[in-house]
Amino acid sequence: MMIGTFIKKTRDTIKHYGMISSGDRILVAVSGGSDSVALLNVLVMLKDEFKIFLNVANIDHSLRGDESRKDSDFVKNLAEKFLIPFEHKKINLASFKKTKKSFEEYAREARYEFFKKAASKLGCNIIATAHTINDQAETILMRIIKGTSAKGITGIPPIRYEDDFKIIRPFIDIEKKEIKEYLARISCPFREDSSNCDTKYFRNAVRLEILPFLEKYNPKITRAISNLSDNLRDDLTFIESAKKNAIKHFLLSSGIVKHEGGFGINIKYFILVLLSFVGRFL
Repeated sequence: MMIGTFIKKTRDTIKHYGMISSGDRILVAVSGGSDSVALLNVLVMLKDEFKIFLNVANIDHSLRGDESRKDSDFVKNLAEKFLIPFEHKKINLASFKKTKKSFEEYAREARYEFFKKAASKLGCNIIATAHTINDQAETILMRIIKGTSAKGITGIPPIRYEDDFKIIRPFIDIEKKEIKEYLARISCPFREDSSNCDTKYFRNAVRLEILPFLEKYNPKITRAISNLSDNLRDDLTFIESAKKNAIKHFLLSSGIVKHEGGFGINIKYFILVLLSFVGRFL
């Protein structure tokens, strides 16, 4: 993929989902890996066009000793190169003790807690992460394997809100191989996380073992899973809207009846509304 095409694809995703507005202050979560380094590079290229302000956040999980420290130093130097404010924190996940939460869930919560605090400190209203379409497929498969609802199969949303912050994923429609090609074309280095090859972590097992097996039957399985997620998200949005309208219609019509003792529900009418609602989706 050509450099201009890659940047355009990211721009189109940002515009399609309405991720960014003029004047936004964005905290870019950068680990030093290929995805987050590419995201920072592209947002630097687009910051004048969108009229946004960038900041960088990096967290050291203390899991890989000197390797982790070098990752953080790399990100710090990258932020300095772009003249972007840098916020860093070192936490000790090596002391993690197994609870009801998995290690991955525990680490994720620690990251986002730091990102929100860093964003607040730097005056940012948006947190940008470099989740890709591959991350989307992995997440959905992980949830299906462990058991999930229809909402769970929608996977990683392009935009979500947490506390006072908007969290965006500008790479959610981009494949990792496209990112690697982009970085190669601009001769941009990045760090490799050695723990990404350890299949004791569930996500790594899905990425390195399960998805490659499924690709034998559908070489475009990653895109297919992502499309399923998008379609289901649209369906659930419609269903939620229809549900609210059905309830509103029920309350404003003959669904509620008044009698001497107060109010009651017209069961016959309630069942008719319910059947009408269910019929839309069967």
